[in-house]
Amino acid sequence: MQNEHIMYEQNSWFNTPTTVRDKTVYAILKGIGGIMIFAQDEDVNMDNPLSLTASIGKAKENFSKVVSR
Repeated sequence: MQNEHIMYEQNSWFNTPTTVRDKTVYAILKGIGGIMIFAQDEDVNMDNPLSLTASIGKAKENFSKVVSR
């Protein structure tokens, strides 16, 4: 099972890039000092569209562009 916010595979639930993006924006809006990544070594390469780490960077970058307007 998979949709844009959650993925279920082999009896485990996973975040998707959309979920990580939304959580990053939430953390920024709430003034939370950081985001924890449980197993970054399990992420795909940053140039892969499914990279959760890249999703954090993109969310921060896009948020900064919106705020600076």
